[in-house]
Amino acid sequence: MWIRDEIEQKKTTTSRRKWKRLMFLLLLCGIGLWFYLFNKDEDTHDAPPIFDIVTRKDLIKSIDAEGRVKGNDTMVLSFPLSDKLIQVNVAPWDTVSKGDVLAKIDPRNYNLALRRNTTAVQQAQQSAASLRQPLKSQEIASLQEQIKLQELALSQVKIANSQRIVQAKNAVELAQANLEQLLKDLQDVVADNDTALVQNNNDIQITNAQNSLQITNSDILASVEQIMREIDILLWLTDLNKNSNDSYEDAFSAKDITLRTKSKIDRYAIHNVLEEAKGWLTPEQSLVVLQKTIELVATVQDMIENSVTNVTLSTVQISSWATTYGLHRSTLLGKKNQLVQAMDALNILESSVASALDTVDDRQKDAIDALEWQIRTAKITYEKALADLELAQEEAPISLQSSQSQLDKARLDAQIVQKPLSSAEEAIQQLQIKNAQIGAEEATYQLEKTVLRATEDWVVLTVDNVVWEYPSPQFITMAIDANKYVEVLIEEEEVNNIYVWQEVRMTLDARDDITVLGEVYYVSSVWQRDLNDIVQYQILIKLTDTNDITLRSEMTINAEFVVEDTLATLVIPTEYLVKQDDSYFVTTGEGELIEVSIGMTNDEEVEIVQWLSEGESILLPNDDDG
Repeated sequence: MWIRDEIEQKKTTTSRRKWKRLMFLLLLCGIGLWFYLFNKDEDTHDAPPIFDIVTRKDLIKSIDAEGRVKGNDTMVLSFPLSDKLIQVNVAPWDTVSKGDVLAKIDPRNYNLALRRNTTAVQQAQQSAASLRQPLKSQEIASLQEQIKLQELALSQVKIANSQRIVQAKNAVELAQANLEQLLKDLQDVVADNDTALVQNNNDIQITNAQNSLQITNSDILASVEQIMREIDILLWLTDLNKNSNDSYEDAFSAKDITLRTKSKIDRYAIHNVLEEAKGWLTPEQSLVVLQKTIELVATVQDMIENSVTNVTLSTVQISSWATTYGLHRSTLLGKKNQLVQAMDALNILESSVASALDTVDDRQKDAIDALEWQIRTAKITYEKALADLELAQEEAPISLQSSQSQLDKARLDAQIVQKPLSSAEEAIQQLQIKNAQIGAEEATYQLEKTVLRATEDWVVLTVDNVVWEYPSPQFITMAIDANKYVEVLIEEEEVNNIYVWQEVRMTLDARDDITVLGEVYYVSSVWQRDLNDIVQYQILIKLTDTNDITLRSEMTINAEFVVEDTLATLVIPTEYLVKQDDSYFVTTGEGELIEVSIGMTNDEEVEIVQWLSEGESILLPNDDDG
């Protein structure tokens, strides 16, 4: 009995084990099926690819900088006519009103021209009246003789023009043949040279000497500008025309007005030279400016020593300032010696290089120099012959037309005086009178230009050439509050991308929705450092279109310098571009990776030069594309 129970128990235990194994297998199959379906669903639900379209647009590469609006510009006035100066009514720092007479030139020549033209009007009127009187036979014969003379003159002009053009053409052909032969001779001489020319000059030493001269020159200009700023402040303190409420007026003033006036005139003369040079002078020019600055410092030192003060400034302070400007003068004299020594060192190196070049083949060098000299002379002769031919061809019809006009006038005069005047003839006479009157009006206009008047309310800065007979092109300089410009600072990594006449687009913090246009008109060659010790250069921008915005000094402006631009070109975002080695690729909308040629690029977009068309779709590249 117990054996049967044991057998039944074993059957039950075996059945349970089979069910456990079956359930475990089913669980494994379920897990495998779940992984399969999950991965299959993941494959069929990938994120859709990102597309973009090739478009055509303007691509701009630019440099951004922040600056300020500046004002208080100057204007130069002079006479439109050239004649002797007889009267000057203004001096530096005078205030003038609109219409004030500033100066006059000698009006006698223009008065004479006015009298002549007035006489011409009267003669034309008398001639018109005399033509209505009957002529005598002698007068008619005289008119006919004039016609014959004008006909003969016309034929002579035709012959002379023809001969002149033929001679000019022959001269051109001869000069051209001579120039071509000389060029061939030079090629033969150069080709026959089998000996290499030896140059013993040390390029590194010359470069170092040039750099040293440039550094010395820049240091001198910086010192001059620093001392000029100190002189500006001192001259402002000594200005007797300041507001009476200014406490400095009673504190310190120049006793010797002549020294103060000379200091101001010399100071503006130096400033004008620096402004005209746009911040950079050659070493030779710097030497002249340096000498003028040394003289100006000496004058200022004399002015300080001849100054008066009240209890606010002691004589000890005046003496200290005088000592300071004495040190300035000593410093400038030392820098002058440095500049002269740097120039002499460069000249000595260049002389040594020139001496080394003398060791080359003298025979060939002399032959080449002689031929080059002959070629230069031949080129000048050839260009002059071409110019003479062109001038002869241009003047021929003019002289012919002039002679023909005189003949036509003689014939017309004969017809007019021998018969009653018609309406057309009457109109001709009136035209002659009108032309004479126009001449008189022109003479009157010229006479008015002998007086130079102020067109606005200005302050006189400088008056040049008041001791000379004739006014200079920059006769009087006026201070005005107009022609505002923008000043920005550009870091050294980007300054080489800035050039004069470069287009600049700007917005103001006050009106960032409107664009103001300008162009670069000054790039400083002298560097300066900001608070973070970063080298920067001053850029001045001339405003060309303010878009009717009222600008005020010291307004903040955001400037965009257009470094490079291309108009209406094919453009794609740079992130769609794939680089492999030195080639560039783009994935088309069909998934094909094709090579393209690129052009200009900025931080966001790139120009496509070849192998894509406007409107094509492209895909954002995946990791497999590189």
